[in-house]
This record gives sequence, C-alpha cells and structure tokens, in this order.
Amino acid sequence: MPPSTRHDSESRRRIRNRDCGHSTKYDRICEFRSLTRSHPTLGADVWFGHARGALVPLVVLLAILAIDPWVYADARRWAAQGAPVVARIGSFEVETPETWFLGCLVLFILFFPLYMVSRAG
Repeated sequence: MPPSTRHDSESRRRIRNRDCGHSTKYDRICEFRSLTRSHPTLGADVWFGHARGALVPLVVLLAILAIDPWVYADARRWAAQGAPVVARIGSFEVETPETWFLGCLVLFILFFPLYMVSRAG
C-alpha cells in the first residue's frame, strides 16, 4: 500500500475512534459500541446476524431428529395393539415401525405426512 493511502486510512480510523479513545487495534469493538449506543436493539444483529441464518437449518434438523423416535414409538404402540399403521401406494407398502422410522429419517417431508394421514385413517 502506498504511504499516502496508508496514512489516509489510519487517520480515518483515528477520527472514527476518537470518541472511545482506543487505538486502531480496537476498530470493531468501537464500531460495535457506537452502533449499540445509537441503536440499542442493533447490537444483537451486529454480532448474531449471520448466526441466526445458520441456526434455522440446525433447529429444523433437531426437530426432525426429535420427531423420528416419536414416529417409531407411536408406530410400535399401534402395532402392539394389533392395529399397525399401514400405508400402501401401488405395490409399495410401509407397515413396520422400523420402516416408518427409516422412511422419516431419510425422506421426512414425504413419510411424516404419510404417517400422520395413515395413522388417522
């Protein structure tokens, strides 16, 4: 970087951080403090804005992993009562609790609604 450009960027940082008195090492902290001072609700968005977007798929995955054992336990309970949950589509048949569990684990978006409809019927 040419000396004149380096000097300009350093002076801009000093001017920007004048209110908190820190050196350029603390640029992000000073920017965060100035943002949260002027916008109190913005602080969380500055730090967790990207994390929130990554959190949604994780929450969905955890929900699916929590529902799959319930499907297995419920299908097992229905089978033990002598009325297994059965779904037939052409020659394809899902009847055992294990196949319901594996189907929901692999293709949740297809098998879980199918299980709920078959269970109600």
